[in-house]
Amino acid sequence: MFQGIIKEMGTVTSIERTPIFRLGIHSPQTARLSTIGDSIAVNGCCLTVIALSPNSEGTWWAEVMEETLRKTSLDSLKIGENLNIEHPICYGDAIGGHLIQGHIDEVGYIEAKEEKEDHSWDLTVRASSDFLRLLTSKGSIAVDGVSLTVTTVHDTYFRFSMIPHTKNHTSLGIKLPGAPVHLEADILAKQVVRWLSTDKGS
Repeated sequence: MFQGIIKEMGTVTSIERTPIFRLGIHSPQTARLSTIGDSIAVNGCCLTVIALSPNSEGTWWAEVMEETLRKTSLDSLKIGENLNIEHPICYGDAIGGHLIQGHIDEVGYIEAKEEKEDHSWDLTVRASSDFLRLLTSKGSIAVDGVSLTVTTVHDTYFRFSMIPHTKNHTSLGIKLPGAPVHLEADILAKQVVRWLSTDKGS
């Protein structure tokens, strides 16, 4: 489990597509804390560390299954691209964001970014109606692994606000309109919607 508080941005160092999609990521802080087999959130997507660079160089590798590639935008990554990296939480840790599984529900697209007078930013993200029904104003959402608060939900999009710290320390500050983002709805909202949609007579 993760909490959506990004403490390090990583960089894509290598991409191999045969026989399996293999991703190399440079993120020294995360690499120091990791061992082979650990789970790491990459733009909110839970991946497994399969190798670590020697001599504490700070690079680690993950393999990505076809199903994950279909559900995410990882296949469109490029060398040098910045990534939000989060090590999993431990039982007893303080939760500054909200509980995140690292299971991407769908890929949304940034529709607009607007800087406000207080230097915060409003972002509009286009998403499907099936996903949007899981959201509520003031509810939690993970966007590229960042724990955020929904401000507006519309038929075809939602909005959230981003403080300057989030802009400066996550890849959301870099991405432009049209860019894909990983979306994960709050797990409690998903469970409630599923329960309400289940035939109580069955």
